[in-house]
Amino acid sequence: MAASEPAAGSLAQRLRTQTAGAHREAERTPLMQALIAGRAGRALYGRLLQQLLLVYEALEPRVAARGQHPWLAGAWSPALARRQALRADLTAFGLGPAAPLPATAAYVERLAAIDGASPQPHARLLAHVYVRHLGDLSGGQILQRVLARAFAGHGSATPAAGLSFYDFGSAEQRDALAQRLRTALAALPAEGAEADAAVDEALWAFEQHLRLFDALGAPA
Repeated sequence: MAASEPAAGSLAQRLRTQTAGAHREAERTPLMQALIAGRAGRALYGRLLQQLLLVYEALEPRVAARGQHPWLAGAWSPALARRQALRADLTAFGLGPAAPLPATAAYVERLAAIDGASPQPHARLLAHVYVRHLGDLSGGQILQRVLARAFAGHGSATPAAGLSFYDFGSAEQRDALAQRLRTALAALPAEGAEADAAVDEALWAFEQHLRLFDALGAPA
């Protein structure tokens, strides 16, 4: 997920190493392969955004509420929030809210449980920021360019419409957000109950994305 190797002995390195296989699996799903190849189309992409909005609506307020905790303070910034951008993209596609698919419902329930009685909630919430927001800042930028070309190829006069999800401002602003998040992860320890919880939660998040992507399917 990161553009450079994370610091040895850090949570960043452990997350990258131990989630690498799950990350590759998610990238190889038919849905992600179709998106990267520019074959998904607006309808399928819109359905994905509908489900992601539900995830971000459950995740971001919880992270913001705990944002002063040492495990989140360095990583989280309001500029990372994607809910408003997702709603704008759905409006651009002429779509409204959707009912959660079972995989999405399970994701939302998991986030609620973290905010309830789960041990190490701050580390677990950070893991979801790692999987989702750092992904949006890195691989998501490649996907944005692919989708813009694909949508333009289908005759859209404004191919960027519906792609604000991946817009974090200027390149400098985007890079600063990514660097802030990576630096925060690099400053956290790789061992201990919190680190174990973060890795466990990141692996769960990738596995749940696999279920969501499989449920959404891919174009024929």
